[in-house]
Amino acid sequence: MDQILVDPSDERRILDFRPLGFRDVAVLGRYSYATAHGVLEDHSHGEMLEICFLESGEQTYVVGGTEYRLTGGDLFVTFPGEVHGTGHTPEGKGRLYWMLLFVPKGNRGFLALQPAEARELIDQLLRLPRQFRAAGDLKKTLDRIFEVFDRRDAPLRAADLRNLLLRFLLDVLDSAGWSTCGKALAVVA
Repeated sequence: MDQILVDPSDERRILDFRPLGFRDVAVLGRYSYATAHGVLEDHSHGEMLEICFLESGEQTYVVGGTEYRLTGGDLFVTFPGEVHGTGHTPEGKGRLYWMLLFVPKGNRGFLALQPAEARELIDQLLRLPRQFRAAGDLKKTLDRIFEVFDRRDAPLRAADLRNLLLRFLLDVLDSAGWSTCGKALAVVA
């Protein structure tokens, strides 16, 4: 039941990082749907973590029998082994990004981080709330990843991609109310 879809279309583009030698990030996808599409069947990504950013539109996901309704600006996380889909609701029109991350085992690096930093990053990602609002301009970073990915002859392409992917993940943690030092940020009312 593990799935990594790499089937692009006119409305969907999927960047596959595995042929570039990335052990940490499998894919980054983006769809721009002008109309609703069919139901997203229940599936799992095995031992991978999925982070979705709904830039615009509306989307419903179902995980463990609980329905989550997203609106533009929401982040949504599915954790390793979780079966998820859209239930009986079609995929909504709008623009959505999704990233699949391999969760490293043991004490190995992640996106060129040292093992201790990698473990802290992964631990924080695995403690993210299921659904929360994005802070900052995640779209800008995600779109930049697509631009750099297309620069096949750039000598520092892989380094630039690792940097941008890490920036996105740190911004996701900040959006969830975590500082990069691992302490919960105070919520100002």
